[in-house]
Amino acid sequence: MKNKKKIKLTKEEQKLEDSFERDEWAYAGDKERDKLVKAAKDARLTIRISKDLVDKLREISAEEGVPYQTYITSSLHKLATGQLVEKKAIKAVIEAMKKVS
Repeated sequence: MKNKKKIKLTKEEQKLEDSFERDEWAYAGDKERDKLVKAAKDARLTIRISKDLVDKLREISAEEGVPYQTYITSSLHKLATGQLVEKKAIKAVIEAMKKVS
């Protein structure tokens, strides 16, 4: 049997390894596995965005309580599926509703 080279772990890594060895981990289930597999299949995209825009997106995502990359992905999904609505359009609908009532 070959000698295995011992890898130096960080404190956090060592905690995880110890926890695993104490059999404190459980199978998450097929649904969770499928979600992770789908996430691994997501396409990667590299784009150039101004620093000011990135800062603004980070600010908005912090207000929403979500990571900024998740916020950007969600916004792009809404745009692509026609769910993203401009504030002007919402205001126009509200004004029209006020006139009707």
